[in-house]
Amino acid sequence: MTTAQATPEPLLTVRELVKSFGGVRAVDGLSFEVRPGQTVSIIGPNGSGKTTAFNLISGVLRPDSGDITFGGVRIDGRRPELIAELGLARTFQNGRVFGNMTVRDNVLVGMHSRLQAARPLARWRYWPVLHWLPLVAEAVMAIVRPPAVRREEAAFDAEAQELLGIFGERLLPRQQQPAYSLSYANRRRTEIARALALRPRLLLL
Repeated sequence: MTTAQATPEPLLTVRELVKSFGGVRAVDGLSFEVRPGQTVSIIGPNGSGKTTAFNLISGVLRPDSGDITFGGVRIDGRRPELIAELGLARTFQNGRVFGNMTVRDNVLVGMHSRLQAARPLARWRYWPVLHWLPLVAEAVMAIVRPPAVRREEAAFDAEAQELLGIFGERLLPRQQQPAYSLSYANRRRTEIARALALRPRLLLL
């Protein structure tokens, strides 16, 4: 006797997504699902709306209509940083790295939303009256650097080394170089490492 395995619930669900720019409808009724462990591709010629779809999913753009659910939470219209905190990371077609920062620091930026010791009261930043308190608390932690903050920094630095190690000689020997000095391919690798630093549940490439 065999037992049928239950199909996992979709991690990402996009339903009837629409986005227009003036008289041009860049995304017209897009619907698809991504389940845990799946690799899903959106293909099409230049100008077909692929980047617009990614921008809608990641919160860079707001849809005209339709809905996007990630991990059971409606995310259409949410700010990008809130979507990232839910575990959705993305890269960009033209390789958006922080050019004047080192390769290592670019990767560490991807871990910012995971900071705990260095970001006390982080959830308060969405409260209209209290949003300034987390900024003050972060500034104090950056100046004082108590043991918990130093331990967190050391752990994240070790993790950054592991992520750079995925790309071997392409990035590890260059980790202290400014990102603007990299080739296009290595800037792209740096961006992927930064996205992985979020520990995403879903990665848009």
